[in-house]
Amino acid sequence: FPEVLMVDVTFGTNSEGRPLFVSAAFDKDMKSFTPLRAFLPSECRWVFRWIWGTAMPTLLGRDNLLRVQLVLSDGDTNIYESFDALREEFYPHAVHALCLYHKIVQALMKLNLQNKEDEIVKAMVHT
Repeated sequence: FPEVLMVDVTFGTNSEGRPLFVSAAFDKDMKSFTPLRAFLPSECRWVFRWIWGTAMPTLLGRDNLLRVQLVLSDGDTNIYESFDALREEFYPHAVHALCLYHKIVQALMKLNLQNKEDEIVKAMVHT
């Protein structure tokens, strides 16, 4: 299922303290895999333009990127604006969306609600 590609940047995962770009997708058996991981020199916009426009097309193949229909990320404008700038050329059938966790749960957490993060997630899933 190459139609959905999820991306995020993690912190504190390596001894150099560098941000790590991680992409995730699902195979035909609905098992997740990581098509691309990349240590980043920074989180500047040019880095994400390089990932979307050079690294992914070279490593994953342009034909595979044509099959992507949805890209999910957090609200980092450097990630999704870089994707949007290259979408037409490399990902013409794809749209970008913010993931539920980053769009809603983190926003609720910023409101200093008394509930814990897990309780908010459970409440959202069960309603």
